[in-house]
Amino acid sequence: MVTAPRRGAVVVAGAAGKTGRAVADALEAAGHEVRRLTRADGDLADPSTLRRGTEGAAALYHLAPNMSPDEELMGADAIAAARANDLRLVFHSVLAPAIVAMPHHWRKARVEAALHAAPDVRWTILQPAPYLQNLLPFVQTALRTGRFRLPYDPDQRLAMVDLADVGAAAVAVLDDDRHLHATWELCGEAGVSHTVVAERLGVGIERGTPDDPADAPDDLRAMFRWYDAHGLTGSTAALRWLLGREPRTLDDFLNSLSGAAGSAR
Repeated sequence: MVTAPRRGAVVVAGAAGKTGRAVADALEAAGHEVRRLTRADGDLADPSTLRRGTEGAAALYHLAPNMSPDEELMGADAIAAARANDLRLVFHSVLAPAIVAMPHHWRKARVEAALHAAPDVRWTILQPAPYLQNLLPFVQTALRTGRFRLPYDPDQRLAMVDLADVGAAAVAVLDDDRHLHATWELCGEAGVSHTVVAERLGVGIERGTPDDPADAPDDLRAMFRWYDAHGLTGSTAALRWLLGREPRTLDDFLNSLSGAAGSAR
């Protein structure tokens, strides 16, 4: 039996980026009233911005900027806003947040710990895999040059998920109170190597190093080092259940790209 939550506006914090846009668009398409909270509305690291921005709302989808050093502070602000304004809170975490060697993962793990220490808050945690959309610049370069180049071992397997499916999962958990205090992995592919991506595109592949490019942020290079040594895999079971259908796959994504469709089939 589906338990319907209190209806009202859903505030999407961090709605200017590709993830926030995908979540906000999916919620609107499902009939939710959406408030898109961005830096234009104030400093998202300022507690008063979230507090004011969520007044009168029913829910908050909290998404910190990618690899933000303020992740924990912003997570604490989201919890405080949820308490102050009686909100459903969905925290956008990451697949495998407990990997200390990837600092941006570990910061999200500490926000998750803070949520578990707040049983009075009506929270849900989503842990998406790396996005299929992150492949786009690599695919575009590969189709132009004939070479797919990555800063980590292309034979390591990575879980991936389509952003549209992340948005659909957000709708699913906000439309059903059975997801209160639940944590869900979001993977559309359990683990696929970039060697396979290159084969689908019909191009060659090169292995760079985790320190490429030299000016990459430390957190990004730490992530590349982990991928280079271990990859990052997950399960598609939770996402299939949440969506009630098969999630979008790598082949679906590649076949949708203009100019890549013929090579990807």
